[in-house]
Amino acid sequence: MAFSGWHYLWEDGYNIGTIEDPVDYNWRSDVIEFTSKISVNLTRKFNARHKIRTGIVYDNTSYDSYLGWNSDTLYNRFINPDHPYHSDNLKYEHRYSDATGITGTLQAYLNWNCRITKNLTLNSGIHFLQFFLNNNYSVEPRIGVSWKLHPRHSINAGFGIHSRKESLSFYTGSLTLHDGTRINPNIELDLTKSQHYVLGYNYLISELLIAKLEGYYQYLFDIPVYPFSPYYSTINMDYGFEGNILVNRGTGHNMGIEFSVEKYFKGGYSFLVNGTIYESKFRNYRGEEYHTKYNGSFATAGLFMKEFQVGKNRQHTLRVGTRYMYTGGFRYVPVDLDASIANGFEILIYDRGFTEKASDFFRLDLQVVFRRNKPKYTGEWKLDILNVTNRKNMLKKKYNSQTEKIEIRYQNPIIPLLSYRIQF
Repeated sequence: MAFSGWHYLWEDGYNIGTIEDPVDYNWRSDVIEFTSKISVNLTRKFNARHKIRTGIVYDNTSYDSYLGWNSDTLYNRFINPDHPYHSDNLKYEHRYSDATGITGTLQAYLNWNCRITKNLTLNSGIHFLQFFLNNNYSVEPRIGVSWKLHPRHSINAGFGIHSRKESLSFYTGSLTLHDGTRINPNIELDLTKSQHYVLGYNYLISELLIAKLEGYYQYLFDIPVYPFSPYYSTINMDYGFEGNILVNRGTGHNMGIEFSVEKYFKGGYSFLVNGTIYESKFRNYRGEEYHTKYNGSFATAGLFMKEFQVGKNRQHTLRVGTRYMYTGGFRYVPVDLDASIANGFEILIYDRGFTEKASDFFRLDLQVVFRRNKPKYTGEWKLDILNVTNRKNMLKKKYNSQTEKIEIRYQNPIIPLLSYRIQF
């Protein structure tokens, strides 16, 4: 059994009027989800060649989501009948999603591991996923093969179908009809699905050092998209609801090559370094292909960890670790500066898709852990310093109606986190 939760809060405000006659526009995204998970599995080994594993996983999720905007300027005009811009039909706020509830997902799986020969192993199975919010489900076959060519060399290949539910706010978002009735137009959206193909090669350089090379291709389908301009696709969103009806007609693909080298922990240290070159694109409702938001073209990451035994009897542990990430920048929809100046608020060029690319992302983290082992308990101090170099990584570009310029907004600066844990 496990419990988890997350809270996303994003507030943004800008002027949609003019410098002489400003009108505030305040966007708020406030999404909270708490999930409890319970899983049961059973493994049966029939003999040295055949083993079966089966199980079920149930997730129960409570959610509270709000996505919408409001304007104090427009509200003041609405409530003041003497205001020159007063109107009884003036819209001063809108809720795209304002929902609370409980839902769940059920997963069941059956896996068969078969050693065909001493060096050839087959892994096959089937996976089932049901989303109880709308009772849509998916049945997914999966298969993998591993061939040990030499004590130090092996290759593997695999295929599988995978599915996922989107952020709950996509399903619970609402629209208001002309008669005032509020509906959830996307409550019946199907699960997003993908076909995964993998081919890999492993080289055991030594007992503690292994190198891996892997090529992959993922075909994505049943992606929710707008059936009209700007032909939006949820593949580019982590959450949200933009006030439109969606259909499962979008497709996309991810493909790339990844190389990694890992040193297993021994002698007081370990490390892992990997790099990927990839492509990520999607097709909208009309079948037009564009870059996804996440098509940064490359990514590399690494971590290193060293442990020291300290104390009079070397009973305590001091661990120092570092991690780096260097990736191609995310893509974004460009701002039409001339149109934004003319209208007094930001206008995006949607028909070009995610053509603009942010600057490359780099972050270096540092972690120091001191574990004090006592006869009856263990105390652990942990210091994490995120973005230790305080690099200014670009988040997005935004039009400022006050300066009539496009400005860069940055991600989090250096963040120190200190924690203490005690175990009995």
